[in-house]
Amino acid sequence: MRNPILNFKTPKQRGEWVEMRFMARAAEEGLHVSKPWGESTAYDFIVEHHSRCLRVQVKSTMMRRDNGYICHLVGSNRIPYIQGAFDFAVVYILFCDAWFIAPQREQNAIFLRPGIRKSKNHRYEEAWHLLRSETPSTLTDPDTPLTDGEAVAPLSRQGIGPAPQGRYVKARTVAPGKENSRGQRQGLFVSG
Repeated sequence: MRNPILNFKTPKQRGEWVEMRFMARAAEEGLHVSKPWGESTAYDFIVEHHSRCLRVQVKSTMMRRDNGYICHLVGSNRIPYIQGAFDFAVVYILFCDAWFIAPQREQNAIFLRPGIRKSKNHRYEEAWHLLRSETPSTLTDPDTPLTDGEAVAPLSRQGIGPAPQGRYVKARTVAPGKENSRGQRQGLFVSG
């Protein structure tokens, strides 16, 4: 049987195929997927789980680099996405049949090494749980390891509003009404 990836004449055709694969896989993971009308948004899908909605940008790559793959997180016009334009990038690595689900980051590219536990972005490999976390949490710096019980989600889902551009917000336990020198309030602090 011929590899279906080789059938595509344009990158757009391949992207449409990957989006269909994403919709099927997300449904298998118990997620509800909606596609915005038109192509004027910076995200491809809205993923819903238990009334929690996330904006998802789907990408694919087959670009080998060293001992992994690189995926450029830019639009079809090669212009980087604005920070906060989507909540998660979902990257499908062609030929490996591997998915990576990572929060949006400031960098315009992500380096992925499927199956390598010691790689920087291994925690995002097949991380479908990030899209179906039961409790909303906050964006975390992609370079900081997640702790037990910590999940990743956009701040706007908590009704607090987005973090300042280029910064991330983590959940912290702080007594109501108490603030400290780092600006912690409502259980949050801004880092970056």
